[in-house]
Amino acid sequence: MSLLESAREGDWERDTDGAGSTQTDCETCTVIFRVLRSNDPVDEQLGEPQNIASSACHTHRELIEKALKVNLSETRVKMVTISKLPLILSTRIHGEISDEEPTLGSSALALINEPVPSIGNIIGLRVDPHWIDIAQLLEWKHMCDMKHGSDCNQVPLSMRSVSSRPTWLIDVWQRCLVPCPYDATYVALSYVWGQRRFLVAKRSNIADLQQPYALNSVDMSTLIPATVSHAIDIVKNLKERHLWVDSLCIVQDDEVQKKYEIEKMAAIYSQATLTIVAADGKDAFHGINGFRGISSPRSIRQDVFQLNEKASVIFHKYTHGYRESYWATRGWTFQERLCSTRRIILFEDRARWECKRCTWDEDIEEWDQDKPDEDKISLPEALLGGSKMFFHKLPNIYGLVGMINEFNSKNLTYPEDILDAFTGVASKLAGSLENGFISGLPALFFDIALLWMPAGELRQRKSKGNSLTKACLPSWSWAGWHGQIQERSWSSITSYVRNSRFASCSFVDHLDKPLVQWYYQETKDTSLKPIMNTWQTWQRMYNNSLVATPIGWTRHLISEASDCHTGCPPLSISKPEWFYRHVTEPDSTFWHPVPVPDPYILAKSNIASHYISCKTRRAFLIAMEPINHSWFARCLRDGSSADWLGVLLFHERPFPPSDPRWLFPGYAGMIVELVEVAFGSVSEYAELSEIEEFDHKERPRSGPCYEFYHLLYVEWEDGVAYRKGIGRAAKDKWEALELEPIDLVLG
Repeated sequence: MSLLESAREGDWERDTDGAGSTQTDCETCTVIFRVLRSNDPVDEQLGEPQNIASSACHTHRELIEKALKVNLSETRVKMVTISKLPLILSTRIHGEISDEEPTLGSSALALINEPVPSIGNIIGLRVDPHWIDIAQLLEWKHMCDMKHGSDCNQVPLSMRSVSSRPTWLIDVWQRCLVPCPYDATYVALSYVWGQRRFLVAKRSNIADLQQPYALNSVDMSTLIPATVSHAIDIVKNLKERHLWVDSLCIVQDDEVQKKYEIEKMAAIYSQATLTIVAADGKDAFHGINGFRGISSPRSIRQDVFQLNEKASVIFHKYTHGYRESYWATRGWTFQERLCSTRRIILFEDRARWECKRCTWDEDIEEWDQDKPDEDKISLPEALLGGSKMFFHKLPNIYGLVGMINEFNSKNLTYPEDILDAFTGVASKLAGSLENGFISGLPALFFDIALLWMPAGELRQRKSKGNSLTKACLPSWSWAGWHGQIQERSWSSITSYVRNSRFASCSFVDHLDKPLVQWYYQETKDTSLKPIMNTWQTWQRMYNNSLVATPIGWTRHLISEASDCHTGCPPLSISKPEWFYRHVTEPDSTFWHPVPVPDPYILAKSNIASHYISCKTRRAFLIAMEPINHSWFARCLRDGSSADWLGVLLFHERPFPPSDPRWLFPGYAGMIVELVEVAFGSVSEYAELSEIEEFDHKERPRSGPCYEFYHLLYVEWEDGVAYRKGIGRAAKDKWEALELEPIDLVLG
């Protein structure tokens, strides 16, 4: 029986205490009440707009018009529905227009102050329009402490050490800097600096900042920006003693100490008892409004609709809109959000709690908030776009690319900060990627990581000269460019996954193999160091049943598998006879083992290297007509014979968009220098093509696989080559050229 049918028969709940009564003679209003109070997901039609508009009851008409922001007598909406969504159990009204047009949707609705919690999940609350209730923030923290325990205070093993603790903290009681006590809990602040200057810790004032009440002194208090000042008092009201703020807890003009602290940023935010996210404003002078006795009052308007004499609903304003704020566009705050386990979000003068188990807002109370419902509690983590990766011992390659893309879309005041801002993310990912990163590329499979491809036009980062040391913006890393890389860039690495819930696998028979030995140099004055990427070594070694399995791994015959595999094995394993399991992922299966970092060995997570070098071969070809109607993907041709050889993906336009060399496909072309860096192949029988030239009519087709060389397009300056694009050339055609051996140095 539908809710509308049950309403017609009078089969609906009535508030036994008399408050918030849902009794009504209107069938549509009764359905709205029932959905609002339902414990289960439900979806019901309320009717066509013209019928609702002509109803004798004005209550539900006005509610629907307010919710959808339409006039039902004039709207193009065809059908109005009300639904309680799964997972979060919030109620929304929808207006369906047509299959071609998006459905109109309301904010979440909740009944205010329902007195019987057993009959509803989400209860609306009236909030003070001027002041945030500090007691509510304390209650959120207490609830998380009591109900969630270690779930919300789980710090990766690699970060649980004295060396990963902050050097300095602000003592909010004595209002000065203090060395971080070993066992101290502390709150961290995440905020936007902006362009205006304010008080920061320097070598010249670090001693003064340690004097009791130094931050109250006239000389310093006037220089502290409002956001930092307010945060100090808020932390005191939260009954915590210590606060970590980067501007005061990192000595900004001590390059050695600053670099050391930046490398610990992920651990600092991970170990904080909670993080205050000041998401309002574009600089540190904006402040945090709404705290009585601390800051200016806020001014918020709560949207309330009166259903009858005793019942009202609120239109809940979701504060996770802070992910669209200016704060959320910044590169530094990305890692701060990602690494913080518990957050009090202050955005648009409203407060919100986020942890691994729950999200709580000022105007919403969830009666089942302490239930360990796995689907429900995972929502905040899912919104963070992959933070679960931090607690897996095995790499999630597609998740890694997604995280890099999200990070690389953020903005930095100083582009040269890119690798420093990524250090926190790299530190947390080091638990699943042996040897960490070299300028943002995983060392574990560095040769393949170097094959990242642009997902569109990139913009090369240029230093603004802020750092005391030479900026590290290598052209060979994604970190040297602003923009997105293709999700499939490292898909050949995903082929280690056979079946898994935590890591996506490869659906294409694909293989990439290193050709050269790479070395890195942090600067031109330092010695060459070999890059020890061991991925392919493990892939080859454990394709032999005589080799003992590494610790933590077990080998199983294919005949023992109780499931069908979803991931294609690497082309190097043509007919797999066995698969593997790892002790930390008992429900997943793999085609071969991969190295698992020791969590107790603290390796450097992100080496900032300016240069990499190798011995390789080069040739000069012509980049000519577009392929697949893409401006940045061009066919490669032999300059003398015009034979097709492959494809080149430019990173940025070498000519303005209006230049005729882009507009006309038959133009004379552009000479490009290409160096070979890896070998690749993909099955000719692949149902999903992952390469631009796969269907090109001139591509050679012989044998079961299309074989090719991975190439980098480079330009030289003062003896150093700089990456400008990436391409592929068909194996036989590339090898038929007169290839010149060279010593390649990429900067």
